[in-house]
Amino acid sequence: MISWLRVFSWGLLVFAMFGLYTLKLNVKDMQDQIADLDSQIAQRQENLHVLKAEMAYLTRPERLSSLQQLYFPDMKPVVGQQMTAWLPVATQQRSAPTLLASRDSFRGSASFSGGDMPSLR
Repeated sequence: MISWLRVFSWGLLVFAMFGLYTLKLNVKDMQDQIADLDSQIAQRQENLHVLKAEMAYLTRPERLSSLQQLYFPDMKPVVGQQMTAWLPVATQQRSAPTLLASRDSFRGSASFSGGDMPSLR
């Protein structure tokens, strides 16, 4: 009886050692993945800072003004008389039947009432 208990104890000990070893390897792999992700995040943040600096440099008003004069010399600033009010378009309201009728006329189809529909029986 003692020998079976010792064999079982040694087996349990070996199983626990194997389990802890695989757990240690999994944790090490996860730590490596975290380190890789941290380095990728740092690299992308650095790239983002560079892109923001480039955007700030490229969209400076004096630079855009000189490019406009170089490539579009005939372009003039917009004056108030060129603007129109969109108020009539924005305040125009259409009812649901008007919307449905315009949709049907756009599709080129007519609406059917219940009596016009063919029967499936």
